[in-house]
Amino acid sequence: VFPCSLTFCTSRGLHAPFTPLLSTCVACIVNMINFFLVMNRQGKIRLAKWIQAYSIKERKRVIKDLELNLLPRSSNAANFFPWKDQTIVYRRYAAVYFIACVEKGDNLLLTLETIHRFCVLLDMYFGRVSELDLIFNFDRSYLLMDSFLLDGKVQESSTLKTVKQAQEGDILQNAEVLELALSEALG
Repeated sequence: VFPCSLTFCTSRGLHAPFTPLLSTCVACIVNMINFFLVMNRQGKIRLAKWIQAYSIKERKRVIKDLELNLLPRSSNAANFFPWKDQTIVYRRYAAVYFIACVEKGDNLLLTLETIHRFCVLLDMYFGRVSELDLIFNFDRSYLLMDSFLLDGKVQESSTLKTVKQAQEGDILQNAEVLELALSEALG
């Protein structure tokens, strides 16, 4: 199933740690996400992370294609479908679609789990996250996305650690704002 040897991964062309239990290198287990989008039911993009290079025209075309292919799907349809030479994996939470694009051979269930973990991360940070949280706190949402996904792969699997780091950043930012306000008031 996996195109790996003991010390050299032929599919990735690199030396990687070998896991004998899975008969593969660690690099082949991790999915590579090409882009990650959060879209509402009207087709408006709320968050977007483009890992592969797409021009603005191509991005608009991708969003339009996804809007036409994803939004009319019934709720009991599968959470993935082929799209061009890739696979779209999505999950709908309330009125928002979380969409990831992966290569055809990647593990779709692992991608669904990645989407779910990101939703849990947002939920832990905002407390019952809604579309309005994504709109009005887009900077925090992008910060969480960037700390969760790096180069199309999950950077930190611990949601508690990621939320704690984001909250510590909030505390530092609030302290800097307060210090600046006090120095302007006194000076």
